[in-house]
Amino acid sequence: MEQIRIRAAQQADLDACCEMLAESRLGEVYYPSRKMIADALEKAVSQDSFLVAVNSADEPVGFIWYQARGMFHSFPYLHMIVVRSDQQHTGIGRKLMQTYEQDSLRLLGALRTKAYLLVADFNDRAFEIYRKNGYELINQFDGLFRRNVNERLMVKTITRQANTQ
Repeated sequence: MEQIRIRAAQQADLDACCEMLAESRLGEVYYPSRKMIADALEKAVSQDSFLVAVNSADEPVGFIWYQARGMFHSFPYLHMIVVRSDQQHTGIGRKLMQTYEQDSLRLLGALRTKAYLLVADFNDRAFEIYRKNGYELINQFDGLFRRNVNERLMVKTITRQANTQ
């Protein structure tokens, strides 16, 4: 398997990230234009935590956008995770999620906290992945962002790994 590295996103990564999002179901449902995608990702890079998974050629193959204090101004909130379609099922998403959890703890200066995310009802595969990785369903919001799309709120208690500073 190719070595994947996680690093902070750079301006030069945004076109590839926009393309990944545009080609995903997430992009199709929530971001109907390239301008909306570009504007959202520009905001993510400038205001929030936005990391990319890159291959050995330093090309983005996935990204994650989160806020360390995005839920109730106190807890980590995962805004978005996208893996390039030809790179799915390779462990990149798992690596991005682990980075989100551990980096959020680092940014908060915490050893333990709750981490939150929303997953749309059309994304049962992601829901099951989150559930298998310790996230619990705590509520569903019907039509929260889009009519006919229900959002499932999930939470997990995360703990700093022993080898993490």
